[in-house]
Amino acid sequence: MLANLRHLLSHQSPADVPFVVDARSIQRVIGTFTLTLPLVLWLSARLSGGAQMPSISHYYYTPIGGDILVGMLSIIGVILILFYRYKGAAAEAADRQARGERNSAANLLNALLAKLAGWAALGVAFVPTEGWMPSDPEGTLPGFLSDRLAGPVHTASAGAMFAILGYFSCFVFTRVQSESSTTDGTLTGPLTEAKKRRNRWYRGLGLVIFAAIAALAGKEMVARIGGNGAIGFIRQWNAVRGTFWVESAALLAFGLSWMIKGRRFACLNDAPARGAGPDGPAGPQANS
Repeated sequence: MLANLRHLLSHQSPADVPFVVDARSIQRVIGTFTLTLPLVLWLSARLSGGAQMPSISHYYYTPIGGDILVGMLSIIGVILILFYRYKGAAAEAADRQARGERNSAANLLNALLAKLAGWAALGVAFVPTEGWMPSDPEGTLPGFLSDRLAGPVHTASAGAMFAILGYFSCFVFTRVQSESSTTDGTLTGPLTEAKKRRNRWYRGLGLVIFAAIAALAGKEMVARIGGNGAIGFIRQWNAVRGTFWVESAALLAFGLSWMIKGRRFACLNDAPARGAGPDGPAGPQANS
């Protein structure tokens, strides 16, 4: 079964296409969308005279914010599903041999997780959160799921998406994927200072994502416990729009992680990549 799954997901990029796929530009697009999403949603409600929502997901029900939310998440989801593909068992074995077990990232697990994160992003986009009545008289809530199921599906999708992206930031982006990231120009040598700085950022941003997941899960647990203390806590949480700010922190961490991955910040790049164009000397696949 595993062999069949590897074969099904295997994909070799054609060598005769009349264009170059720039991985770093795609990473920057993902980073930019997630980094700016909270601000864009806030501005859309502000400029249209609408109310600010209690969470990122609730902007689905606003006239402009809903289109922005669905559009951005759809683009991110499609990129994760279609662009990050498994290169095959032979490529995985070669990657392990060249980079070592610790630095190998071109494996079936990561390909599956990237696709799962993409489908989860689409789930967040197209299955709205519960607890808010749509203002559109024609109805905004999709008819293929009941209100009772929509909320749990939306929550599970958001949790899966953030958990996978936190994993990528902490454990995948930190691996050596370019010779320029080591002091001796190999894939297994000591890390450069720039790579060490990037790894500290990757791990820190990944921890922010995991902390946001824990905070939102804790809030849900308190709400389910009930009692006067829980009611007071939830009332205060909602008054300060706690869910919106925690989700915004997770999105900012997600976006910054992918912007760093796309080499947007020169101060975190390895010396050979500075001034050598957006891809550096080794081309668009030299990512770490």
